[in-house]
Amino acid sequence: MWRLTWRSLLTHKARLLLTSVAVILGTAFVAGTLIFTATLQNTFDLLLDAGIADVSVEPDGSVAAWNNGAALVSEKQLATVRGTDGVAVADADVLVDGVQIIGKDGKPVGLPQAPSFGWAWNPTASSGLSLADGRAPETANEVALDTETASRAGFVVGDQVQLVTPGLAKTATVVGLMRYGASGNLAGATMTAFDPTTARLLLLQGRSGYTSIGITAAPGTTPDQLRDRISAALGDSGLRVRTRAELVSEAQKQISDSLGFISAFLLVFAGIALLVGSFLVLNTFSVLVAQRARDLAMLRAIGATRRQVAWSVLGEALLVGLLGGTVGLGLGLLLALGIQKAFVLIGMDMPYAGLTVSWRVVLAAYGVAVVVTLLAAWLPARRASRIKPVAALRDATTSARKPLRTRSAVGAGVLALGVVALLVGALRTPSSLPLVGVGAAIVLVAGVMLSPWLVSQALAVGALGARGHAATARLALENGRRNPRRTATTASALMIGLMLVSAFGVFGASSEASSDAAIDRTLKADFVVSSTTGKLFSPDVADRVGRAPGMATVSATTSAAVMVDGQPDVITGVDTSTIASVVTLEFTTGALTDVMGSGLAVDARTASAHGWTVGDTLDVVLPGTTQPMRVAAVYAADLGTSGLIADRAELTRLGWPNQDSAVFGVLAPGADSAAASAALQSSLAAYPNVVPRDAAAQKEAMRSQVRQMLSLVYGLLALAVIIALLGIVNTLALSIVERTREIGLLRAVGATRRQVRRMITWESLVIAVYGAVLGAALGLLVGQAFARAMGDEGITEIAVPWSTLLVVVLLACLMGLVAAVLPARRAARLDVLASIADSG
Repeated sequence: MWRLTWRSLLTHKARLLLTSVAVILGTAFVAGTLIFTATLQNTFDLLLDAGIADVSVEPDGSVAAWNNGAALVSEKQLATVRGTDGVAVADADVLVDGVQIIGKDGKPVGLPQAPSFGWAWNPTASSGLSLADGRAPETANEVALDTETASRAGFVVGDQVQLVTPGLAKTATVVGLMRYGASGNLAGATMTAFDPTTARLLLLQGRSGYTSIGITAAPGTTPDQLRDRISAALGDSGLRVRTRAELVSEAQKQISDSLGFISAFLLVFAGIALLVGSFLVLNTFSVLVAQRARDLAMLRAIGATRRQVAWSVLGEALLVGLLGGTVGLGLGLLLALGIQKAFVLIGMDMPYAGLTVSWRVVLAAYGVAVVVTLLAAWLPARRASRIKPVAALRDATTSARKPLRTRSAVGAGVLALGVVALLVGALRTPSSLPLVGVGAAIVLVAGVMLSPWLVSQALAVGALGARGHAATARLALENGRRNPRRTATTASALMIGLMLVSAFGVFGASSEASSDAAIDRTLKADFVVSSTTGKLFSPDVADRVGRAPGMATVSATTSAAVMVDGQPDVITGVDTSTIASVVTLEFTTGALTDVMGSGLAVDARTASAHGWTVGDTLDVVLPGTTQPMRVAAVYAADLGTSGLIADRAELTRLGWPNQDSAVFGVLAPGADSAAASAALQSSLAAYPNVVPRDAAAQKEAMRSQVRQMLSLVYGLLALAVIIALLGIVNTLALSIVERTREIGLLRAVGATRRQVRRMITWESLVIAVYGAVLGAALGLLVGQAFARAMGDEGITEIAVPWSTLLVVVLLACLMGLVAAVLPARRAARLDVLASIADSG
């Protein structure tokens, strides 16, 4: 049987080519995703390996890594560490995130999501940095840059470089270049070194202390022993002591968790591509089994068992899976680079240290390809094993199908269950999103189950409408009705792709509409100045905004990363005397004045979710300190503003850096908005890391973020749509082989080649239109349910992008016409006499 399977595959290799392509594309996506994330993980592992001391001492607390130097190690604590037995060298470091290097093009250098470190030059520190060119900075107007950043931005020793620090913007001379580790790779981060005095002034805003201590163990002392001794010496000091191994392990876990989101995000789309491809595999093997019914029956008649017949079909699937795994793995390498480029296009550039291919990637590629192909081919193989030997005497090549009544009734019940889940999930209960996700999956299953009945009804209506029109259109509709299961399976692949496109389109449009509405309801300010990188910036920006012509009121806010009752959170620090002039806050309990001091204002939705009421005390952990703060007021949650609000002066008193996250400006009555905008742009020229926007520009900026993400999603979903269109091509090509005699008879009674091409084209168009319309309809249902369920996340408006959906459906139909070109051409070129003589 294996020889027969191999011979069958070689004899009809062209018929399985498109099937292999679908498996290859899906497998390549899985392999490419795994290679991409493994490469990122390896890059960060190399980064960690370069600059960690035997033992490290840092401020304790879960928010210490976010502190921008807010929590510090004191001189007294440094002396205690140096006096501990087993310490060979203890170097204190000043390393703060927040020094942005401005390139020669006037834009910040480095990745927006990566740190931009400022460092106090310390040649003996265990930092992994070494001087590669020039000398160390010695004065306030000198800096050293890391080699990777200098190379990317085109800076050399002797150049002038513009810097934006947590304190002020300044210009300095590049006097040296530093290399990190052996490769110089900082994984997209930037490093600027200052002389120690200047670093303390700019990075720590004049405060004394250090951000960490790196310790080298004396000979004969293990890192674990040294850690225990230092911990005992420091006592309850608010410092955390860790060995190199512990620090690396924790950092790797954090990186792995962060990359896990990227990996999961990409693997979801890989799964979608494989799901769509499985429809193609299922359809292909179903048609092949139907075409080879007599051959398989003959095998049964001469002694082949049902198991042997089934394995002959599964054997072909296994070979297709192995081919898909092999080629898919190779394409995965190229796709990993493509994924990187896609992230670059939407502003999410990622570092690379060479592609990393592990044995897990190889196993995953082959495992996914083989398992998916075998599972998809299992039903056709089972059907083949049930062919009776007497079928070898029949002239028909297809067996009778069971009626669709039972399947349709079950599908209708499943659809009702899915719709109920979506409706209940849309009520915004605490468990809304998971319920909506389950409902979406149920609706998808119901769509596949109901599709044969729906397509038969749609084609019946189409046949009535086609009366009196071209015979080719009527024949195409009748061909679709002849085997509604095949037509539905082919269309289902396209339905899945269009359903997801429509759902994401509704979500994106709703997000844009909600952000616009939130700005209209909340924003009173004429201008909002915010960071282009999402980081805090110098208070000098607010001073410059206040000095701009025509500006009447300025209010700056800061975002403090904290822990609230043991959970990560963000507190927005506001100036209680001016915040009401720039944004709308409607208090349901308490007032803004109650927030002064150690009070907190909480939006009603957050308060309800956590069970907080006015008077409750929350433990708020800031870098280096824990402070009880009282819930003093509750404000409306439907204005677009949400979260915890505190008095900024109190946050500063508790040690949070005097830096801003946003600056709001209100013009004086009668002031010229255009002149004020130009003045703002000019006054903030020294700070390219911030941008002033009016309300319209702020809306457009929010829309742009949504569109960037949607562009990536649509690009990933395009793979599933392409595979679905390949399914249409494959189904048409196989159906032509099945209908060779029928097409020959049509030609014999007068049909022209052009009419045959039109008939096949109509069939492709019918499948594309049905799949696209059904997918768009289900996507509208699912998308609105998801948008309504995310009311707590700020989605307050429901919008449907009708024009976008119409364009997508029309494009799918157009691609359906393109998919018919080769099958139609092949059908038109069939030899009439040979076709009539074909026995199927």
